[in-house]
Amino acid sequence: ISDNKKLGYFKLHGFEFGIDKKIAVFIKMAEQQGVKGLILDLRGNRGGYITTLYDILKFFLPKGTQTFVLKSNAGAINYQIASSPITDLPLVVLIDEDSRSASEVFAAVIQEQERGKIVGVQSHSSVSVGQVHELGLDCGMMVTVSQLFTAKGKKLEKVGIQPDTEVKFTKESILAAQDVQLEKAIEILLK
Repeated sequence: ISDNKKLGYFKLHGFEFGIDKKIAVFIKMAEQQGVKGLILDLRGNRGGYITTLYDILKFFLPKGTQTFVLKSNAGAINYQIASSPITDLPLVVLIDEDSRSASEVFAAVIQEQERGKIVGVQSHSSVSVGQVHELGLDCGMMVTVSQLFTAKGKKLEKVGIQPDTEVKFTKESILAAQDVQLEKAIEILLK
C-alpha cells in the first residue's frame, strides 16, 4: 500500500489455493488505511484454480452477478456471485501477453461487468480447463476437459483480452526501468 498516493497494489502470480485469503486481508488493510483505489497486477500470471478465481471475483462484484460459464461435454456450469462484495474501491487490473487462463477470465469478467479498468497489452489467449494425467517418469499430459466463457458468452480461448487502455513498453521505458503500465494504472485511479 502506497502512503504517498494512497493506492493499494497487489501482485498476483497465480490463482493457487489460499491466495484469496491473502487478498481479503490486503483489501481490509487497504480500506482501513483509507486508500482511494486498488491495482491488481496479473502480468505474468499463469492462471490456477477455478474455485480460487471465483473466490477472488466475489470480493469485487455484487451478489447475483453472472461471472463465467464452464462448458464441457457434460453440460454447462454457470458461476454466479452468492455473497456481497467486500469492497467497492475503484479497481485497475494490469495484464500482459503472459497473463493466461484464470487471470484472463478474471480480467474479462471485471471488464464485462464494468467493475474496473484493464491496462496493459492483449493477454495470451490460453483459456481452458485441463486435467493432468500422470505418465510416469515425472511426466504428465494435460488434457482439455472444459472451456470457459464470460457470462455474456464471449469465448476467450485463442482470443485473449483486449485492455481498455493499451500501454506498451518502449525501448526508452525499458532502459529507464520505467513501469509505464503501472504508471497509467495510477494515473487512472487518481483521476
